[in-house]
Amino acid sequence: MIHIRKVCVNHKIPLKYYCESCNDPICSECFEKGSHSNKLHKISNILDSFKKKYQFLNNIVTQNLLTKKDKLLDQMQLIESVAEQVKMNKNEIERQIKKEYINLLETLKYK
Repeated sequence: MIHIRKVCVNHKIPLKYYCESCNDPICSECFEKGSHSNKLHKISNILDSFKKKYQFLNNIVTQNLLTKKDKLLDQMQLIESVAEQVKMNKNEIERQIKKEYINLLETLKYK
C-alpha cells in the first residue's frame, strides 16, 4: 500500500507546491524560507504538477502500450489461424497415410 504524505515532514503544514528539480512535494515554508527557496529549484503548484505527470503517463500508456497490445492481439490471431491450418494439414496427411496403408494391405493380400 502506498502512503501519501499530506503534510510537510519538517513543518507539519499542508503540501502546496512541488519542486520539479528534486521531485518532492513541499510546503509554503520550504518554498519561502527552506532549502527550496533559491532559484536553483523549479517550483510549481502541486496539483498542476501532478496533473502534468498524470497526463504524461496517460499519454505513454495510450500511445505506446495500447498500440503494442493491439499488435500483440493481431499476432495472436494470426498464430491461432496458422495453428488451425497446421491441424487441418495434419489431419489431411493422416487421412492420406491411412488410405495408402489400406491400399498397400489390399495389394499385399492378393499377392
